[in-house]
Amino acid sequence: MVTVEQALEADDGPVESASFDNVLRQAEAVRAELVAEAESLLDIPPYRPADGALHRLGFLLLLDLTMTDAQDCRHLHNLTADHPELFTVEGSDTAAHQTRAMQAQFFRLFGQMGDLAEFGGEVRCFEQWQDPAPVPA
Repeated sequence: MVTVEQALEADDGPVESASFDNVLRQAEAVRAELVAEAESLLDIPPYRPADGALHRLGFLLLLDLTMTDAQDCRHLHNLTADHPELFTVEGSDTAAHQTRAMQAQFFRLFGQMGDLAEFGGEVRCFEQWQDPAPVPA
């Protein structure tokens, strides 16, 4: 999803173009798949202690993908970075080790999502890239 969204943000062409429309449709399809997967994960009852951490990750992803305000997304990303203890996986069994490995990958991608404009990252329009000097008021 991150790759598709990055391509969408990098497209400098007009919004009405066919290439932009294709990338947008692709991004929306990937997002819908991720939302469905997160909802499926939340439907499974937790059996092991590590499952609780997976539920919290699924809920975090679902929140991030369904929020409509970029500043709310930015706030969610900041809260997550400030409170890693919410996602602590207890135990030393195989499931706990696997969950920690999945968490590491999840938070790497979650951080990349946070850099996207749609999720509260820095937004720059095409004109700012051409002339980054501020315009006097």
